Amino acid sequence: MRHIKLLIKAIFLLFSISNFGQTSLIGKITNDKGEPVVNALIYLDTIKSKGTSNVIGFFEVNIPKGTKKITLYSPKHGYLTTEYNNEKRLSFVFIEPKEKESKNLAETFNNSLNVRKDDNVSTYRNIYEYIDGKVAGVTVSSSNEIIIRGGSSWELSNDPLFVVDGIIVNSIDHISPMDVDKINVLKGVDASIYGSQGSNGVIEIITMQK
Repeated sequence: MRHIKLLIKAIFLLFSISNFGQTSLIGKITNDKGEPVVNALIYLDTIKSKGTSNVIGFFEVNIPKGTKKITLYSPKHGYLTTEYNNEKRLSFVFIEPKEKESKNLAETFNNSLNVRKDDNVSTYRNIYEYIDGKVAGVTVSSSNEIIIRGGSSWELSNDPLFVVDGIIVNSIDHISPMDVDKINVLKGVDASIYGSQGSNGVIEIITMQK
């Protein structure tokens, strides 16, 4: 009996240690019509958590001590970032741009490539050739080095950050344009959700799920 009590105490202690310094946050995500935003990814500062919003727009995640920002990502609605000040509950609302404003914004910045709908995608030999010349302010050298104009890195490297399906990778050499759904190019404020890693800009690639 004494051994059982000691075991229970040990399990309780381990549970307490594993949760030390963490706060549970319950969030609700909707659009400006009050409709739930489903399957949004939750980033704690620049780290992707295991949490996603459910069918009614709710999520729950453990917040490590020192977390400063909560960032949400929805393929349909984009990114939404807010400062975190140890709240237990937060509500998030994605504001939908008017159709005309959304069209003008896309024409002005042109930083998103819908590869899936490109009938000519099969004519490109690699992902670098596909990106070259399609986004304003982005150049690709003959050695496949991508440079995003407006980067602010103090590092010797000019390489942007590569993120494939939400995971940071060292190279995109292995990715075929035929397997890509969408490419997003982020710079400046948009790239700041990745912290200093995104100082040279970010190439986000979303592949087609098989």
